[in-house]
Amino acid sequence: MWLLLVLGVLVVLLLVTGNKHILSGLTKTYLKGVNRPDIDDMGDHALRVVPAGSGEPWAEKYLANATALAKPFLRDWEQYGTTALLVIVDDTIRYEQYWEGTHRNTLSNSFSMAKSFTSMAIGAAFADGSMAGPREPLGSYIAQYATGENAALKLEDLLTMTSGIDFGESYVNPFGYQARAYFGDDLAGNTLAFGVCRTPLTQWKYEGGNTVLLGMALQEATGKHLATYFSEKIWSRIGAEQDAYWNLDHEDGLEKAFSAFYATARDFARIGQLMLDSGEWKGREVLPREYFRAAMTPVNVPDVDGAVVEHYGWQWWLARHEGHPFASARGMRGQYIVALPHLNAVIVRLGHERPDVYIDHVPLDMQWYIKFTTSIVEELSK
Repeated sequence: MWLLLVLGVLVVLLLVTGNKHILSGLTKTYLKGVNRPDIDDMGDHALRVVPAGSGEPWAEKYLANATALAKPFLRDWEQYGTTALLVIVDDTIRYEQYWEGTHRNTLSNSFSMAKSFTSMAIGAAFADGSMAGPREPLGSYIAQYATGENAALKLEDLLTMTSGIDFGESYVNPFGYQARAYFGDDLAGNTLAFGVCRTPLTQWKYEGGNTVLLGMALQEATGKHLATYFSEKIWSRIGAEQDAYWNLDHEDGLEKAFSAFYATARDFARIGQLMLDSGEWKGREVLPREYFRAAMTPVNVPDVDGAVVEHYGWQWWLARHEGHPFASARGMRGQYIVALPHLNAVIVRLGHERPDVYIDHVPLDMQWYIKFTTSIVEELSK
């Protein structure tokens, strides 16, 4: 009875202090046996559908010896809980493998890959005139950012993570912005509590609140939910075979633009192919090349340690492999879409974990998948 009384008091304290998101987070993590959100949490949240259009199946021509080429990597892949690995070369699936009972129709959480999808939606809004362009003030769409120091904030500052707003990006702090954003039911209110505290475009800090503001501005500009607009402009036009879903803060609420877009590995790969083809799908323009040029342009602004950031663009990660530039969308548990122009290849990896090791700002395991893909391309060229 004493334990129940203490628990009851704690619950009341969390509620009256505005921290009920902690209760929500506990029920969706620790009470399920995990310590943070995982790729299969779709059933724990309110969702908005991202309708697919007319599905266009991928061409399939599996490399005969791909299994043998994959063998040296399997132990590492499985060690970090890989659930899906898909390699597409020349618009054709060359390798496809699933683990833990998942399959080609399994929907998975993308986590921060969704930031790149939100960037694409903003690019579409620039193209159709719903938004004037990257140097337009955020205050044009969100009144709170139209005055004072906030008035200096431009859409591009949000796209490049140089807004000068300190949201915080830690899921570990249960009282921080990120925990409130993912588990709370008032994403707009929690986000609008923050304002500019540093001159925009002077420091790069990777924080999901920037992406949330982009999603809110897009909804104001278009009069449509982010999921709906993304479907109309992109998802329904790239041959997606299944509806996707976007996690909301509450029923019929606001999309978590920074995270939690659920789709299959095969459909995620379409985003990579769109990047590879500079905005075209099967010869049809989906997004203008201008967007891709801007999205692939390094921020070139110092980070918190003073190092100039060349590995990030408009919510896309930038890097080089053996001197060749490539772009990727990344999720916190090792969700990747990798577009490799020099190999004409797309990689999608989904899973539960990834190593905490980076080489030249590229996750160690991503380099495994690129090395494997390179071996496939080499075999195809023989």
